[in-house]
Amino acid sequence: MVPSEKVPADPTADRPASPASAPLAKLGAPVQRVVSSARQARGFFERILRTKRFIFLKVLRQKGTPKQIAMGVAVGVFIGLTVPPLLQFVMAIALAFPLRYSKVGAMLGTMVTNPLTMPLIYPGEVLLGMWVTGIDIQVRIPEDRHGWWQILTNWQLHSRALMVLSVGALLTGVVFSIPSYYLTKWAVIGHRRRREQRIMARALRRAHHLAEENALLRDDAKPPTAT
Repeated sequence: MVPSEKVPADPTADRPASPASAPLAKLGAPVQRVVSSARQARGFFERILRTKRFIFLKVLRQKGTPKQIAMGVAVGVFIGLTVPPLLQFVMAIALAFPLRYSKVGAMLGTMVTNPLTMPLIYPGEVLLGMWVTGIDIQVRIPEDRHGWWQILTNWQLHSRALMVLSVGALLTGVVFSIPSYYLTKWAVIGHRRRREQRIMARALRRAHHLAEENALLRDDAKPPTAT
């Protein structure tokens, strides 16, 4: 039998940890959790930026006149800020036929309300409606079931809240839809102008290249001169 070779022991295996490395060892798991959370947050925001870029390019590359595309986006933004989420796409498509605007632009415009913006948009519309109408709909959080039942069955409070939200939503829709029309129209016109410039520059480079090739062919076709 061949005797097994002895593996030399690691001289640092039994060495006690230095006092400086002990706190780092204790903070290892929390630091790893923080780094993992930071990476997840970074990936989340990167996905949001990619989605915004996709929507922006999708709007710019739509067929139709800049006015039709801009009108579609503006109507979509207005619908997104004034209509409940489940009815936004239906209303945007339904109004696209008589008004003759871009359907895709309108559907993309309704995405102004999404799970990230809803917690900011709807409370802002309520506050704006309360400030304009002067109606106060603030209530205290009840402590028992009887208090919740009183709030749920208070139809006067519900009608006032609906009025406040409607006024705030209409004003918010007007304020944001008008700038979105002009910004979208300006962006579409600029995008198409830059595209035409790129196509023209590419055509000029190709024509220049063909002219150089033709000049070389003419020089090669000339008979040699007698000396």
